[in-house]
Amino acid sequence: MPRFCFKLVLALIALGTVAEGARAIYMRVETDKVPVGRLAKNLEEVVKKNPKDANAILNLARVHAMAYSLRSEDVPVDKKAPDSIWFGYESPFVPFRSVAKVDDKEKLKAAQEHLKTAIKLYEDAIKLAPDDLRAKLGHAWLLSQTDKNDDAIKALREVIDEGWKKDKDLKALGLGGHTITAEGAGYLIPLLDKEKDKDEIATLTERVSTLKKLPRPVTPIAVPLKDGLTAIDLEDRNASVAFDADGTGLQKKWTWISAHAAWLVHDPKRSGKITSALQMFGGVTFWLFWETGYDALASLDDNGDGVIADKELEGLSLWHDANGNGVCDPGEVKPLSEHGIVSLSCKFTRDPKHPDRIAYSKVGATFRDGATRPTFDLVLHPAKK
Repeated sequence: MPRFCFKLVLALIALGTVAEGARAIYMRVETDKVPVGRLAKNLEEVVKKNPKDANAILNLARVHAMAYSLRSEDVPVDKKAPDSIWFGYESPFVPFRSVAKVDDKEKLKAAQEHLKTAIKLYEDAIKLAPDDLRAKLGHAWLLSQTDKNDDAIKALREVIDEGWKKDKDLKALGLGGHTITAEGAGYLIPLLDKEKDKDEIATLTERVSTLKKLPRPVTPIAVPLKDGLTAIDLEDRNASVAFDADGTGLQKKWTWISAHAAWLVHDPKRSGKITSALQMFGGVTFWLFWETGYDALASLDDNGDGVIADKELEGLSLWHDANGNGVCDPGEVKPLSEHGIVSLSCKFTRDPKHPDRIAYSKVGATFRDGATRPTFDLVLHPAKK
């Protein structure tokens, strides 16, 4: 996002024209169209080398499922990850659920072949990973696209029942806000008889409503205050800190960071007062919605080089909440320059081993002496107490 657009957004916020419930705005991902055959061939090679890799089979199944839904022999991929389909931001468990309408008989015939292949591959994946509810939900939805309506209803009911056993105990939603129960209900209810199944529909509707009320985690960027620290070292999952971490204006209680880290914040007037996640670099920075805190940070990258430096750093500070009370006490918020930071990286990757699969930047912060430290897009969860 160019700086002039960023300033416009801030102006709109000041005028009150950007509402809390504004539509999400994400950083654009550059995609490309890749032939299904090419992508499938690459994934088939992976499966051949690892025939018991359920996830590899599932990825191949999703390629064919996507080709079925798009009615196309080309599928979108992220240019940065050309070997996997781009399903969009915060994709649902069934990311290919929107079926394109076409009249071309050849395309429809090809789509049916992809559907058959996808169903078979999903069944193979489920045999290897019978507890994978993502696979079961995808398979059930694909059955709903065939003439096996009863089988689809049965499969959806089973996966929803399994999903509810876990979903009913949720205290907060995961990133994206998707649940097996809610998504599955969205596929099942249209297949049910409004009169005969009215009690079941009412139960499903009530469960979905309950889940929608759950809070979602938020992801502000944290900077370690000394070398050699990991994301786990920066997290205090037992904390219960009152703070407006989701940008709603409410002081809810959240997990927090340890005394070994500081929040990256936007404090252009150097007020030293950070009272909301809107001033941090996370999912609701500047009252826009972002996939990660690094996407929010990239809105300040005027020259598009993936690094925030020089004038681009203006207004950025670190908040070291030393006593962990969620309040900016005197001296806790200091400009990056006082910490010796000369640049920040917007480039990030995911940590598959972290329980929240957080985004992090390996060389997130660069200091005057040339040293670097990673930065972490930590996930704050509603406090347990």
